[in-house]
Amino acid sequence: MSKGRKFQLYGVALIFFATLFLAHSTLGISGNETTRFAVIQMVGERGVFHIEESVFKTVDKVIHNGHVYSDKPPFLPWAAGMIYGVAYRMGAAGFAEAKSTAVLRLNFIFGAIFNSAIFLLLFQMLRRSRRGSLKLKFIIAISAIFCTWILSYNTMFNNHTPAAFMLLLILYLLESYSRRPSAVKALCAGLAAGGAGAFELPLGGIAGALTVIAIFAESRNSCRIKNTLCTICGGAIVLTGITLLNFYACGSWLPLYIAGNGSYTPPGIIREDLGKYIIDTLFYTRGLFSYQPFLLLAIPGICALWKKYPAAVKIFALSIPLVILFYIVFTNEYGGWGYGFRYFIPLLPLLVYFAGMWIFTWEMDGIRCAVLGVLLLW
Repeated sequence: MSKGRKFQLYGVALIFFATLFLAHSTLGISGNETTRFAVIQMVGERGVFHIEESVFKTVDKVIHNGHVYSDKPPFLPWAAGMIYGVAYRMGAAGFAEAKSTAVLRLNFIFGAIFNSAIFLLLFQMLRRSRRGSLKLKFIIAISAIFCTWILSYNTMFNNHTPAAFMLLLILYLLESYSRRPSAVKALCAGLAAGGAGAFELPLGGIAGALTVIAIFAESRNSCRIKNTLCTICGGAIVLTGITLLNFYACGSWLPLYIAGNGSYTPPGIIREDLGKYIIDTLFYTRGLFSYQPFLLLAIPGICALWKKYPAAVKIFALSIPLVILFYIVFTNEYGGWGYGFRYFIPLLPLLVYFAGMWIFTWEMDGIRCAVLGVLLLW
């Protein structure tokens, strides 16, 4: 067995153990959790999306067509509900019989899958670099789980960490496309961008637009139009699928947090204390960088190495400032009850990747190792 495969197995085993130990068996006070678990129960046990008979009571709901529905997009809880339904029909305890056990089981499966997927994909991407030892690449990749908000949030069911995987997958596909372009890779990049939108709609819009531009810019003249159309078709396939699922779920083409009277806050509400809001969400009480100062290394990782990245990677790197700008301008509630600004979670693997590319240029002496260790453990 190669060293790389051993590191992969060690990382996945460590992630599974940590996720099992930390996964929640109860739901927090946020309506985001209870509304999704209500859908999971009803889809898994009865094959319906209305939640008035669920054991989970939530404030994130909409009365529509004579039923109570979750106001969240249905794709993620529907997918989890299908998994839960299989286990339920095979005799596993359901939410009504053993709520804590069933919640723990689902949170563990969810967290273990996405934690492992992010680690494995990031490790594979870092291994492509000719610089840096294999051990250092493993440390950087595993730090994306254990030294960021990803593990903190992935101990419970949420939509942000799947979106984080999708953004990383887009970057992986774009980098691979820059090495050897193909229509299949262009299509997959579009599918991944659509997947990001299925988990977080604004994120999908930003990622999708940049993905199309990146494929167009990176393609040869002979296949530029064809491959760009493949990317657009990939995104359109996912968008059509989630729209049809939404209509099947509740009879509305749009998610009920937009079409119904749900918990949705219209964009454009800018805080009066915008300066304080920016500081808090980036560097202070909810700070992306105050909690995870290691991620600041992504800035030189992008800027100093800018000329070495292919065009597609450069273009998609713009998703980081654009997403940050969007959520700072169009939110006003500090990301809800979370201890961090949760809307930035999808950016974390990208930031770790670019930070790692910068670290690989270092001559690793004792001082740099100590600084890196402090930043990772912060």
